[in-house]
Amino acid sequence: MLARYKKGCLQKITRKDGVERWQFRWLDKGADGISRERKKTIEPVKDYPENSRKLQDLLAGLRLSINTDGPTELTSITMAEAVEHYKLHELADHGRDGKAYSTCSRKTVVLNKWVLPHWGKLELRAIKTVAVEEWLRTLVTDKFGKPKPLAGGTKEKIRDAMSSVFNHAIRWDFTDRNPITGPVKGRRCSGFGKA
Repeated sequence: MLARYKKGCLQKITRKDGVERWQFRWLDKGADGISRERKKTIEPVKDYPENSRKLQDLLAGLRLSINTDGPTELTSITMAEAVEHYKLHELADHGRDGKAYSTCSRKTVVLNKWVLPHWGKLELRAIKTVAVEEWLRTLVTDKFGKPKPLAGGTKEKIRDAMSSVFNHAIRWDFTDRNPITGPVKGRRCSGFGKA
């Protein structure tokens, strides 16, 4: 079944600064299959008059972006949406054809406890290798009463769980890169140095 071409709609809004701007709105199906309204505030109305060629050209570019297969600036998803999609398709019980129960359980706990609270609201394309490395270096646990650096093995499980989500997102065309594995073969996000 072919996807329906999305045209979106345009409306005028006034921001706190008092400038009247155009807002482009459209429906986009998320990683969980649910359609959500998306919006992008664009240029001031005074610079892009209604029915002007300049405005029509801008809208054509936006429509092209939201109708392109694969991730674009306007269709990217958050880490939370990618994790939910990953859990649904990779960590669900698939019997003997799926992952071991212990693997599913461990990855779910790691994603819920460490990844989602820090990275959940960010879009996948906004997550950078260096930022993940720095974050891993700062992780601490207070399991025994006082804070101490997280063990290297636990950091590795966190990194591997994030990498699995990115690989899943690449397979489903939600993103085209995995910042955990890095751009160069053999160069991975480490985050195991001293803070």
